[in-house]
Amino acid sequence: MDIAQFNNPDAEYRIQPFWFWNGDMSDSEIERQIEEMDLKGVGGFFICPRQGLKVPYLSDAWFEKVKVAIQAAKQRSMEVWLYDEYPYPSGIAGGEVTLLHPDAKHQTLVKHISRVNGGTKVEQELAWAKVLYAKAVPVQAGERLWEQAMDLREAIGNLQADPIFQKTGLTTYNQKRFFTYRTVFQLNWQAPVSSDEWEIIVYQEKEIEDFKYYGTFVDPCHKEAMATFIKLTHERYARHIGDEFGKTVKGMFTDEIGLLGSMPWTPRLEAYFQERYGYSITEHLPALSNPDYNDAARIRYDYYQALHELLTQSYHKQVYDWCEAHGLQYLAEVPSIRMTTQRFSHIPGGDSAHEKLGRSLEWILKRYACSFRDNPKMTSSIARQLGRKRNVDECFHSVGWSMNLQDAKWMIDRMAALGTNLYTFHAFFYTVDGLTQHDAPPSQFYQNPYWPHFRQLGDYTGRISYMMTQGSADIRIAMIDPTTTFWTHMGNPLHHFDYGGSDPQEKAKLEQLKDDWRSLGVHLLQTRRDYDHLDPELLAEAVVENGKLVIGQAAYSVVLLPPIANLEQNAWEAVKRFLAAGGTVISYGLLPSESISVGNTAPTEVVEVFGLPKPPDSYYWQGEQQQTFASTGAFKGEQAAYFIPRQGGSGSDVSAQMSLGSLGSVLDEVLERAVTLDFGQESRAFLQQGRYVSEREYVIFVSNQEGEAWDTRIVANPSVIWPDVELDETVEAELLNLETGSTERLPIECAEGYITLELPFAAYGSRMIKLSRQAVSSPETKRAATRIDLPAEGPWSMKALTPNALRLEHFRLSMGEEQGDGEWVQAKTFIDQCADLAESQKLPVSFKQIFGTPKQMKVAYPIPCRYQALFYVDKLPTHCELLMDNSAILGDWKLSINSHSYTKTDLQPRIVYDNSNLLCDVRASLLEGWNELAVEVLVQADWEGIVDALYLYGSFAVQLDADKAPAPMLSAAPETIGTLNTDRFYAGYPYFAGTHAFTRPFHVNKTDLAERYAISFLDWDVHDLVEVRVNGESLGVRAWSPYVWEGRTADLKDDSNELEVRVTGTLIGLLEGKYFDYKEHKVIEV
Repeated sequence: MDIAQFNNPDAEYRIQPFWFWNGDMSDSEIERQIEEMDLKGVGGFFICPRQGLKVPYLSDAWFEKVKVAIQAAKQRSMEVWLYDEYPYPSGIAGGEVTLLHPDAKHQTLVKHISRVNGGTKVEQELAWAKVLYAKAVPVQAGERLWEQAMDLREAIGNLQADPIFQKTGLTTYNQKRFFTYRTVFQLNWQAPVSSDEWEIIVYQEKEIEDFKYYGTFVDPCHKEAMATFIKLTHERYARHIGDEFGKTVKGMFTDEIGLLGSMPWTPRLEAYFQERYGYSITEHLPALSNPDYNDAARIRYDYYQALHELLTQSYHKQVYDWCEAHGLQYLAEVPSIRMTTQRFSHIPGGDSAHEKLGRSLEWILKRYACSFRDNPKMTSSIARQLGRKRNVDECFHSVGWSMNLQDAKWMIDRMAALGTNLYTFHAFFYTVDGLTQHDAPPSQFYQNPYWPHFRQLGDYTGRISYMMTQGSADIRIAMIDPTTTFWTHMGNPLHHFDYGGSDPQEKAKLEQLKDDWRSLGVHLLQTRRDYDHLDPELLAEAVVENGKLVIGQAAYSVVLLPPIANLEQNAWEAVKRFLAAGGTVISYGLLPSESISVGNTAPTEVVEVFGLPKPPDSYYWQGEQQQTFASTGAFKGEQAAYFIPRQGGSGSDVSAQMSLGSLGSVLDEVLERAVTLDFGQESRAFLQQGRYVSEREYVIFVSNQEGEAWDTRIVANPSVIWPDVELDETVEAELLNLETGSTERLPIECAEGYITLELPFAAYGSRMIKLSRQAVSSPETKRAATRIDLPAEGPWSMKALTPNALRLEHFRLSMGEEQGDGEWVQAKTFIDQCADLAESQKLPVSFKQIFGTPKQMKVAYPIPCRYQALFYVDKLPTHCELLMDNSAILGDWKLSINSHSYTKTDLQPRIVYDNSNLLCDVRASLLEGWNELAVEVLVQADWEGIVDALYLYGSFAVQLDADKAPAPMLSAAPETIGTLNTDRFYAGYPYFAGTHAFTRPFHVNKTDLAERYAISFLDWDVHDLVEVRVNGESLGVRAWSPYVWEGRTADLKDDSNELEVRVTGTLIGLLEGKYFDYKEHKVIEV
């Protein structure tokens, strides 16, 4: 490793956020924001066109803005990445692709399945969509007789379903007309009495309706349309900024393109399927819903594999090849049909880390386990296997405005331990003006109160990214991905393997398979046996070297088969080659029994290979009591092929724990650990990854993901890490400080070939240790500072270092010329306010009808509206301004406070939290007692009205007095507080977004202290950003755990010392009127 790079990492290792271009995009503001990023240790950014954008996407004006950003980044040696869509998902070029390719609109597969008795007259409405399959299958004694199915296509016709009455006519003699509307298909069929029951099965190809942003979406398997997407987007970028490709501009990001619906579909599948497999998929569509259909497993496998190949070739390979030819890296964060969907990406990507602090590690790992996109282990695994240096995670979207730097660091630690090494924060907002603040927040950018201290996270992330990019991970276990088994049980890989079939028993089987796969992965990680996921398609390409399975940068000593019902033949052959070369294969619970291709020998060979007396299927599925399996923890074949029985059925959770225990025993026998963590008792809160960063350097990263502190013994076995190490060879340990970039030699004990060191782990803390087969030159271990534990209780003097805010979000709305008291509404678009009022009062609506079409209702614009809010002033503040976003009120408006009128021209721009902020001094308008703020708006469109909160901003406290509800009260700011600890917000500051300072004296005897002292606080469950100052000198800012501050004892006074604690929060109170309750783990209204 390069210690200079570790201390100050290059831009490529630093945070690269999505930078949402969601406003007017002025040149000066673009340059200012890039400077802000650079100063805070951000290495670059993705230019993301986003809702709210005022510059036409892909126009000359757009590319001029892009050039401004590139030039500003280039001057600061920052990186620029391009995001290929507006807004998302990728593939439609802001909607242009489907204009040029109407036949490329996205289609889904819709099924209609019903049962009727023989002799029944059937009249069944069907969607107005292409009929792919329509048959009736006789059912006798509960069994479908597929070979006797009757074709129903000729029994289907179309109807106009809805009647329309219209007061109009073509002559003066008749002014009333009757029309019909909404075309549907209808099945009219008499079920023959030759069968007691009939199952009617209809599959249709239906265009997706009302998809976000575009109304429709594009078919990513339409190769010509995807070529047009590249022409419209990538080629335009090349013409305008191609000279920066591979220099300042590093790559192109594609986002979430995939196939929609519970059963993915494309009109291109039939022709491809016929050519690929020699039979028709449309003639066998019932196989997708019914496991009893003849050869259903093979048909389902062929269906998903064909979709995988079509999607990969039509979209990903085209984009990859274009980027490759133009010197760009292709980053793909996409739903996958199998792991190798990411084969054609230079930087595989995922979408994880969307939690507030406090969830258990087990909860998080289980949540993400069954998704290619959401599980960082998936993307880091395939990156290693494809020989890719980096893998990216789009993290933090929708965590909300309560997210702080502690949350971010905690999630980054987790992702790093799972192998992620490029962090794309979602997102940095150009503006949070009006409605833009609700675009999957938060913005971790300049708007947040913690931004002045963001450099701490910027440097921390850069260092951890640098280290997790060096060398290769020490991962010796590969767990075969059971995707093809989920396919044959109709688990949709594009949507967390949710069931897409129609059989409840099959769904239960799928859930059992998923649960066991999930449990295996979680168990391995929580017992700190790192592993990779491995797609059987890549397993088939692996080579065996020195008894290891080698794929790209990965080399495995153990292959683990989760419960699987099938395995592709080439993958099975690779398993046998690995066993023959002395490799270890462990199978868990279920062995392949389904044949998914001609010549698939796994079902006939696995029982013997793994040393079983008979197949384990009934023991696994039904939990049948079989002494053969119940009394044996593990079976072993002639080679190193082990089988762990797993009993299903009732009580399966107990069985699963026993089986996982047996798995651990086998792993202990066949694979000695390189590093072990000893806590004195079991802890499942830690993640761990080892890395070879050079031939003689080995790094151990350990992350405590939960809220309990632990004293930990770390035991390393050098002979496992370096098999050629000599017994008398010196191995030394250093602590790599990810916060400061410094290193510190650690004391170690060497005994019986093991190295032991002891380190404490704070709640949510992490450590990185480097072992070296050489002497290290870092400083000697420092003498520990004397710990001073201070109570959180006061009394403390209290002062807000930034103005407070009163958030006005609820108003009485009255409409029309005759305005009464009005009804309570929340700040949002007028049409949404109307929706809230729909049940309580008459709405101002009008009706419109085009000849021969249904009458349509709309709001009768323009509508004069008056919004009124009351608040009480107990004591007039010395300073008070009206604060609002530029787009908080849309439409023609006038505002008054106690009849003092203000218009938009009275407000001046000034950044309080965003570049859209407008302010005006309104103190002279305030009265002691009741005050009224009123806004008159002429609303002329659905999206107008008061759409965001208005604020009073100044030197006051806010009391939410229930007796005056819903009107708040302004009072004098409190000067003291009893404790630093608060479950909600500090009294008087429910909407505060800034920094509080708390001061009090404290006394110490300097003679009792070492050269340095360390302050911490008792009974203070804090997660915000905290600075501690002693006698006016800062001891530093802690943005995350451990909340401990060190200082020099020489700077203390022998008598009383002044202690100041500054606490900086987030924007959640100001922008949302809410706070995060850590005990309840939820967001709550103030």
